[in-house]
Amino acid sequence: MFIPERAGFNSVTRLPRELIDSSGRDRVMRVLSFVEGKLMSEVPATPEQLRSTGAVLARVDDALVDFRHPHESRLLIWSLSLFPTMRHLATHIADDASQRLAHRIFDRFDEHVTDVLPTLEEQVIHGDYSPHNVAVDSALREFVSGVIDFGDVVRSPVLFERSVAAANSSASTPSTRGRQLST
Repeated sequence: MFIPERAGFNSVTRLPRELIDSSGRDRVMRVLSFVEGKLMSEVPATPEQLRSTGAVLARVDDALVDFRHPHESRLLIWSLSLFPTMRHLATHIADDASQRLAHRIFDRFDEHVTDVLPTLEEQVIHGDYSPHNVAVDSALREFVSGVIDFGDVVRSPVLFERSVAAANSSASTPSTRGRQLST
């Protein structure tokens, strides 16, 4: 986990790549650190504070640019890179109107995105930069006190990182809930 600090990023802990118990079974360990502040989803933010959260996302992406891991390209249902492969799931939508809408969205993705996917700049990204994963403190000049939940880290186009963050922010903060983002 990376936590923004005044001087930059700090790697909280380094874990071995494999954890094997005394019986020889693979194990997963989660190490958590407390991050001061409230979730951004609970706090009204000014436009300047919203910009600062975008700047922190850029710093997270900069910190991850050279990060490599054997499982960085794992199959993760939330990865927009895999979106075209999820089309078959639309058949499970019971409501016909919603199912048609889902197919139209898949069609638009295929029309505008699928062919350019191989040309987009890729790196390991946070993958779920949302107001539910950003800790903030209105008293801090920096506003953002920490970034949490790196469980969706995956290799993906950097553009997807920014688009997911914008979409999540537009629907999930008291300042922006229900409003359209201006460009």
